[in-house]
Amino acid sequence: MTAPDKRIFYLVSDSAKTRASQAINDPIYAGFKVSIMPPAKTRPQEERYHAMIGDIARTFTLHGRLWDSESMKRLLVDQFHRDTKNDPDLKQEWLDMGHIEAQLQQEAGGRVHRVAVRLRCGERDRVV
Repeated sequence: MTAPDKRIFYLVSDSAKTRASQAINDPIYAGFKVSIMPPAKTRPQEERYHAMIGDIARTFTLHGRLWDSESMKRLLVDQFHRDTKNDPDLKQEWLDMGHIEAQLQQEAGGRVHRVAVRLRCGERDRVV
């Protein structure tokens, strides 16, 4: 059996702590690195962030149309990447996590009909 590339445990309950402990003691994970750190953001922060993106998606038109919340999130992340990819304080983070390219493919007449998001992480590409 092959170990997954990555596992994340949120230590919010006794059962989560037990599962994390079991994973640490499982021989399949020998040689893996274990890090314990606070979560990057809290659930209320995530809810507020998603609500704000929803508000933007309902009110902002791009290429003559409204976008659903998930597509708007991809477009916002892509623009943030374009704006910050050469920022020396963020450059290494972009390299570490891979970058996202949103490609707007247009039909004749300029209407956008598909948004492809490409995740580039080292040698692996995945279009979602």
